[in-house]
Parts: sequence; C-alpha cells; structure tokens
Amino acid sequence: MESGISLIQEILSACSDSERKAADFILARPEVVVFCTIAELSRQSASSAPAIVRLCKRAGVSGYRELQMLLAKDLYSAPGDKAPELPDIQLEAGMSVASIADEAVRRSKEGLDRLLDILNTEAVGSAVDRIRRSRIVYLFGAGASNLVAQDLAQKLQRLGLAVYSSPDPEMQLTSACAMTDQDMAIAFSWSGETSSVVAAVVEAKKSGAWVAAVTRMGSSQLARQADCLLAVPAIESTFRLGATVSRIAQLTVVDILYTALVSRDLERSLPLIERSMLATHPQAKGAAR
Repeated sequence: MESGISLIQEILSACSDSERKAADFILARPEVVVFCTIAELSRQSASSAPAIVRLCKRAGVSGYRELQMLLAKDLYSAPGDKAPELPDIQLEAGMSVASIADEAVRRSKEGLDRLLDILNTEAVGSAVDRIRRSRIVYLFGAGASNLVAQDLAQKLQRLGLAVYSSPDPEMQLTSACAMTDQDMAIAFSWSGETSSVVAAVVEAKKSGAWVAAVTRMGSSQLARQADCLLAVPAIESTFRLGATVSRIAQLTVVDILYTALVSRDLERSLPLIERSMLATHPQAKGAAR
C-alpha cells in the first residue's frame, strides 16, 4: 500500500490554490486529518469539500476515506503491517453534546447486544470453576484494560479470594515467572496484541498456569496463548480515540464472572459482601440492623 503523505507531496506542485490549502494542512497535521470528516478538514484548512475531492482524485485514490487509511498507515503502522482500520468516530468541531451522547449510548447498546450474541457461557463456567479452585488469581492488563483488571481484583477480594494485580507491566511479567500450576491468570487486552500482556501470559504458561483471555473475537497472539477465550465483540477499530465500547464490554464480562462466582456459593459469598460493605460504608450499619 502506498504512502498517503508521499502521494500528496508528489502532486503538490500541480494543485490549485484551494487544493493546495488542503494538501498543506494534510502534510502538516496528518494525525488530525485521520479523525476529521471532509467537512471539518475543509473548515480547518480554509479549503472546500469539492477541492478535497479533487485533491483525492489527483492523488489517484478512490476518495477521502482511502486517503485517511493511507495516512493512518503512515502514522501508526510498522513496515509489513496490514492496512490499519480507520477511526471508529469521525469528528467535527462543535458537535452538540446531545449528538455525542446519542452516539455513545447507541454504540454501547450495540456492543452489549453483540456481546450477548457471542458470549460463550461454557467458557465463562470454566473460568469460574478455575477461579474458585486456584491458589492465586493473577490479573494482567495495560492501560484501559488494566482498569478492568483492577475492577475484577476488587470484586474477587470481596469474596475472600487471593488475587495479584499490579498496574506495572514489569511487575506483571515478574509475577508470571513465579506462578505455579495451581495458579491461574486472566489477561485483558481488547486488541489481543498488547506486547506486555502477551509477554506475561507467555511466562505464565511456562510456569504451568492456566490462562483465560478477555479479548476481542478473532485471531490474536493473546487468543492463541489462552486456555480459555472470553471473547468480546470487535466493534471498535484498533486505532481509536480511546477504549469506550471495548472497555464497557470487558467490564460486563467481569460482572458476569463475579455474579456467577457469587451464585455458585451464596452461603459463603453474601456474608463476605455484607461485611465489606458495612466496613467501607459505616453509615449503613444502623440501617442493616
């Protein structure tokens, strides 16, 4: 696949004034252009939408979206990588809060509906059984996925289960080297390609531990290493503003695991949950009496 930046540079001298304004902006701010609609690009570059369409034709691409894909490849892909996915949202200046809210809620609903469609309940059951009988449950994740791991750590601790969780990738890797076949790991990575998480899982497997992966549906390094795949829908592109629907889907998987654990042993779980609730909310003690 060609370079979008190189294509624009090659045709620069042949551009009209209006095309040149757009071309100059693209070359100066490609990281902005990959997120912009054609209308927003025309506004920021003081050009026009027709001029940008002509610029794309002059560059020999099929349209603005293809140009964005080429620019995304220039910015975010290593040599030999496949073509990157485009951002999952196209931005315009001054979007209303109402339209942003509508889109965010719509995408969240769609993601949760798709999660329900693909959820492997047998895999969830296997993970729950392993959690209950493991010596220590190790949790791996980076960035937003580590926030999900921390949420699960808090929930498992409420049930009196032994958990190891650290936001430090090197500590995760180090801890994986000390695991045993009586331990298990749950690894969180929406892409399934996060290098620090994959490295920790590889070491966990070397230690003889059983590994569950919460990652997107499809092939990935993490999915191939895992003994149990808890797949979430691939509704976001890898290249995105930030983890949104993917984070919500992973958190929902955590909620499902936690609720299933409580359900498996209500007599033991409910007193522990109540005790931790009263300890952390002293004002509730009077109401509980």
